[in-house]
Amino acid sequence: MSRRSERERRVEAAVATNLDDLLAYAERRVANRADAADALGDALEIVWRRSAKLPAEPLAARKYLFGVLRNVMLNTNRANRRGSVAVQRLRAELAVAPRPDFEVRLDVQAAVAALPAAQAELVRLVHWDGFSLADAAELLGLNASTARGRYATARAALQAALTEQDRPLVR
Repeated sequence: MSRRSERERRVEAAVATNLDDLLAYAERRVANRADAADALGDALEIVWRRSAKLPAEPLAARKYLFGVLRNVMLNTNRANRRGSVAVQRLRAELAVAPRPDFEVRLDVQAAVAALPAAQAELVRLVHWDGFSLADAAELLGLNASTARGRYATARAALQAALTEQDRPLVR
């Protein structure tokens, strides 16, 4: 039995600390839980292969993990990648165990989905995934002032959309 390296322990700790948030991130951005499991499995494989790139500082490691998952979700064709045994196990477990804490009001979810993609992703990172606006900007590769502008525009659009939904129908 070999001893685990410091790098392996660091990766395991970062993944363990952020796993629920990473899964929630994936679930909120795909049509079904199986695709979320595929994306998370693919991202974790990349993190393990590139473990030397994982930052030591916890917030930087969290941003790195979310960045890898985001890139996987943007660039991977799920239909061609369903063979991994670990992903199959995760998919089977998710199909059996629903997440009771994953309840987002449908009107809010629909309003966010109606935003332009860049604004919607920024809102999701800040409000659903708990990143600061500056951290979300960095994760998305945006200048902080660009992110602030997009965020302000998105908030105004969400407020208008949700206010419109709350108005009673005139008969």
